[in-house]
Amino acid sequence: AHNFPLDLAAVEVPFTNG
Repeated sequence: AHNFPLDLAAVEVPFTNG
């Protein structure tokens, strides 16, 4: 997704995945 702490959907690109 965008900047979520745990790319839930991961439809786009895990920018941070922090």
